Amino acid sequence: MEFGVLGEVEARTDGVTVELGTARQQVVLAVLLIEAGRSLPVDRLIERIWGDRPPQRAKESLYSYVSRLRTALVAAGGPAIERTSTGYALTADPSAVDLHRFRQAVAEARDAGDERLPKLEYALAQWQGEAFASLDNEWLNQVRATLNEERLAAELDRDDLRLEAGQHAAMVAELSQRVAEHPLHERLVGQLMLALHLSGRQADALAQYRQARQRLADELGVQPGTALQRLHTRILTSGSAAVSPERWRPAQLPINIAAFTGRTDELAQLDKRLADRTVAVISGMAGVGKTALAVQWAHQVADQFVDGQLYLNLRGFDPSGSPLTPEKALRALLEGLQVSAERMPMGLDAQVKLYRSQLAGKRVLIILDNARDAEQVRPLLPQSETCFVVVTSRSRLTGLVDALPVKLDPLAANDAQTLLANRIGRARVLADPEAAEAIVDLCARLPLALAIVAARAAVQPGFPLVALANELAVGRDRLAAFDGEDAATDVRAMFSWSYEALDPATALMFRLLGDSPGPGISVAAAAALAGVSSAAAQGLLGRLVEANLVQQPHPDRYEQHDLVRMYAIELARSTDSSAELEAALRRELSFYLHSAANGRAALGRAGPLMEIEAPFDNIVPLEFADDRQALDWFDTMRETTLAAVQLAGERGLDRVGFELSHLMGMAFHYRRAYVDLLRVHELGLDCARRTEEVLFIAISERDVGTTASELGMSAAALAHMERAAELFGQTDSARGHADTLESLSCEYERSGRHTEAIELILRAIELTRQAGGDPTEARKLNNIAVSYLSVGDYEAARTGAQDALTLSGGSNRMLASYAWDNLGVAQAALGQHAEAVDAYQRSLALCNELHQQVLKSEVLGHLAAAQHALGHTVQARITCQQGLQTLAGLEDDPLAEARRSELLAILDSIN
Repeated sequence: MEFGVLGEVEARTDGVTVELGTARQQVVLAVLLIEAGRSLPVDRLIERIWGDRPPQRAKESLYSYVSRLRTALVAAGGPAIERTSTGYALTADPSAVDLHRFRQAVAEARDAGDERLPKLEYALAQWQGEAFASLDNEWLNQVRATLNEERLAAELDRDDLRLEAGQHAAMVAELSQRVAEHPLHERLVGQLMLALHLSGRQADALAQYRQARQRLADELGVQPGTALQRLHTRILTSGSAAVSPERWRPAQLPINIAAFTGRTDELAQLDKRLADRTVAVISGMAGVGKTALAVQWAHQVADQFVDGQLYLNLRGFDPSGSPLTPEKALRALLEGLQVSAERMPMGLDAQVKLYRSQLAGKRVLIILDNARDAEQVRPLLPQSETCFVVVTSRSRLTGLVDALPVKLDPLAANDAQTLLANRIGRARVLADPEAAEAIVDLCARLPLALAIVAARAAVQPGFPLVALANELAVGRDRLAAFDGEDAATDVRAMFSWSYEALDPATALMFRLLGDSPGPGISVAAAAALAGVSSAAAQGLLGRLVEANLVQQPHPDRYEQHDLVRMYAIELARSTDSSAELEAALRRELSFYLHSAANGRAALGRAGPLMEIEAPFDNIVPLEFADDRQALDWFDTMRETTLAAVQLAGERGLDRVGFELSHLMGMAFHYRRAYVDLLRVHELGLDCARRTEEVLFIAISERDVGTTASELGMSAAALAHMERAAELFGQTDSARGHADTLESLSCEYERSGRHTEAIELILRAIELTRQAGGDPTEARKLNNIAVSYLSVGDYEAARTGAQDALTLSGGSNRMLASYAWDNLGVAQAALGQHAEAVDAYQRSLALCNELHQQVLKSEVLGHLAAAQHALGHTVQARITCQQGLQTLAGLEDDPLAEARRSELLAILDSIN
């Protein structure tokens, strides 16, 4: 007998359909078929059949349905429905059920090589319509949604293979229908574009892209993703053989723990949660091994998630008291999905929409570690049923209504002893089992405590276990007065025991790390913190890693478990003087400050308007060989910067807090993380105001204003910039005043206040000249050319661009590349097309030298228009194609899409 649920629920014997009775009876069969071969508890069956409103005599009704089904199936020669100790089981072979044949074939296709396409075709042939087609049941409706996602994912994989096999012509109608059903699914749109292009319908393929771009902008407020944009560019510029869809697969799981032990039941529970497609919440006390369990299980099932694995530490119980906000968490997850900084929307709702759109139909495993509460997690849950989420938390997160718990208790005694034996040697445990048992008990069977104790025991192989156990007992008695949650007292005893085995220098490093801002630290920063050389710091951190008191999740990245960090903070406050702790913090902050100054210099940024504090206590900041090194460092410093500025303000170090907020902004500009940057600058402004230094306040006001402008907060931007301009007028910093007026002019320009923008930039130029001039004057002259172009004063625009070029004297090639282009635009508007062509060619030469591809594409568009105006139509068309080719691979740039649209419009006008 064969069964079907991927369509109508039915049973067939030799092609003859078996009568299955009422709709409710078919629901019972469908639930049993989904779990074919496995026993379902009666309570769970009742919940799935009636939801939260079962009838008064639900068990009797269930028995009646099962009895009738049993009779019908056995009479037709089918399998039995057996009564088990806990519930009911349909003894059918899963291969007799179309749902299980579908899932098995999809799984086999992943490693089937040349047989992938036939396997996927077979899998999809199991579908005969909507799953459970005529049944309306709350639980089956949820399963139906999951199955629809699985079906779509299989169809996407199959269609990639069909396109590779040259079946594009036969796919257009089918893909068009699916795009209509899933209009925001970018991978699906890409397949339709490719099928149309390979069928010789390039215009239709490009039209599909334009429609998808508009839908994404209207509904999500974002541009198409990198893969779809690249496909669009390649269709514009490449032959059909070179065009294919692109996919990104994140692989972010932490390294698996080799000594992982036990947890068989909990691993099975996670398998069950995966089968049910419900969010799994692993909860338990600190140090019980929640993260280890999640990571171990994730590695076991990773191959089932062919679109990748995401991992994020939400820092819910970080001693700093600063869990990741949902916005920060979404930004990190979207970065893991290769969403560029330029595509990152502002605001939580827009980020949630983009995140869920990116995951639609994809098979991605998401581990959300160390969650604080349900409110932090809820926006991070995808809607796609093909994804699976595991959350770890000290709380049970009962606010996640659809999640199911996996409660984690301390290890069973046998598993705890096995863990100890795996780490220190089985022979040693067998030689003194009573002492080993005592150690396990003293560690409260917590994996974290056992790992720390084992680390010390392993480096003392000749030390009897009974002596170690006695030391632990003494330590626990001494710390019994500490308050704590759960088994915190026992854990402190373990920390104390390992801490007291450290040499003085390593112990000091351990204590100081607890008070360091940010979630982690590098070797160079730790050297500054402790006032030692980098080589010495490396050795100290290495000893702490060996003692399991510090973790090293990545090269040159050291972190403390939050419980360990709390212990380090307690020790520091009871051991070290406030002056010693402040000196350590000032060294670390000074390290970040002067490293940032060096990084800005490597990026070609002008020096700060104020004189920053001298390096504190002879710290050695980082030096950067080039701008790439500097950007990479800034990119790692976002969380640390926010924590450092906040901590500096709390500790009364207001000047360094202000200076850090100003100089470390590059850490956020690089990723366009303007929401976080605004918070940093607001904290910096608070620090600046407490110093009562007018220059510092003016700088911070401008920082807040320019960041607010990037966020589209025009009113706030204008208020802060106008306040900054007023304050700079009270200082002797003409450069700061002029630069602020220039920024204010740009904001006016964006707001359409062109006349006021021109007045401000003229005033900025005047101030710069009164101060004796500086390299920024040429930039201001070029900016005024842009403003004049906006109001149609082409003579003044031409003069501004020419003056900028004369003043720069060729010393600033970047500025000259823009100024030559602006000059050409002004000349073309004045009818001087031949002169404009010369200006554009000069700009192009500089663009090629500086690898400015986006500007180059814009200049090529301007050049094509000038060539067309001169009657050089063929050359103009070639120039437009060169512009489109220049944009290939640059879709992450915020201006690339606008440039592409302009080039296409010019090309249309030429044709």
